[in-house]
Amino acid sequence: MGASTNDSGNVSIPEPKSGPDSAQFATHLCQLFLASHGIPIACWKGQTRIASSGFPSDITPDAFALLPLRALEKPYATYSTHDDALFGYARHDALGLEFVIGPTFPLGRQGLVLEHFMNLTGIPTTRREEVAPLLARIPRYTFIRFCALVAFFHLLANASSDEAVADITEYEAVNDVHREASRQQDSFSIEQSMLVRNDITRLVREGAVDEIWSGLGTQTYHDNLVSELSATMGNGNLRMAKDEFIVDATETFLHGAIPGGIGTKLGLQMLSAYIAKCEETNSEVEVVTLLNAMLMDVATIVNSVRTPSGISPEVHECIKIVVNNLAAVPTIEELAHRIGCSTSFLTKHFKAETGLTINQYVRYRRMDEAKRLLHYTKYSLSEISALTGFSSQPYFANTFKRECGITPKQYRLAVRDTNEDEDI
Repeated sequence: MGASTNDSGNVSIPEPKSGPDSAQFATHLCQLFLASHGIPIACWKGQTRIASSGFPSDITPDAFALLPLRALEKPYATYSTHDDALFGYARHDALGLEFVIGPTFPLGRQGLVLEHFMNLTGIPTTRREEVAPLLARIPRYTFIRFCALVAFFHLLANASSDEAVADITEYEAVNDVHREASRQQDSFSIEQSMLVRNDITRLVREGAVDEIWSGLGTQTYHDNLVSELSATMGNGNLRMAKDEFIVDATETFLHGAIPGGIGTKLGLQMLSAYIAKCEETNSEVEVVTLLNAMLMDVATIVNSVRTPSGISPEVHECIKIVVNNLAAVPTIEELAHRIGCSTSFLTKHFKAETGLTINQYVRYRRMDEAKRLLHYTKYSLSEISALTGFSSQPYFANTFKRECGITPKQYRLAVRDTNEDEDI
């Protein structure tokens, strides 16, 4: 028995028929696959696309992948674009059908740049706001896991008759999945999707606190992000939501926060701390809350360390050397020699452009770094004093209390108690 769709796109219980109908079989199998795995799929018979699920019928990224997949001349295969979008192929010889699965995107990557993907697969740019949310909800797979899925689909398609597939289908369950996907598509916007996906590292790298907050600070954004995470990772699958957080956090720090100026050591320590916090969460909502807190936190820090406008190249270079060498800051003479200017020029312009002497700036940055290490790491006070360039732990503790009004230990307890109160 085959399956068909009514005008609303729902699966309807098929009527008995006398012989195999490849179009009905393909439609039914595509809908069942999308409902089960969340990955778009299309079916071709010769040069005709006879069924598809996951994209509107006139959007055909599968057409781009079909030719290179056919050229492999295998019953099932996988194909990766230059940007690592994955497509799968499975042939049904008895009915003369070819299924193209995808696209999906590998774990550890942020996926394709939207414009490039649309140009590559022939999708008109006028469909951007329609296509972007669909791509954002596709679950990510490792290459090996996707290959296994394609092989399994090939076995399923060729081992199942139309009647066998129809018999195992819970039609109302499939319809519920499609209705829920439609509801989520209606509530999800391109701006939210791109903020979380492709643009977030740029915003963090630029320290764009206000721009990030304008999205993260609304309840509508938060609710939609929870829906997107659930749709992408599978409802109730907390482990996969945590894995998604780890991927996004790693991307945010390695390509956003660290290049933005917070420093490699601190960036990796903060990343480790946030991953540890993520592992302690108990729901997808908590994962999203932590993600939002992390984005605001790192963007705020990047914003605080960015070089102000109106800074000369020599002073800018001096600042970079100090920030990257807090444990052993060169002398003023050594700084001037490395930059290629005189000590009098450097000290005069540094004071004029920053409002601080070089020594005052070094002390300020050491205190700032010490606060972050106390907040985000478990380093001992002696380790922190060494990392920030103090000659001894007592000297560090005395300087910290003089500058901040409390001891390093009291500061660490205070910021950690604050985090617990905020339930982050």
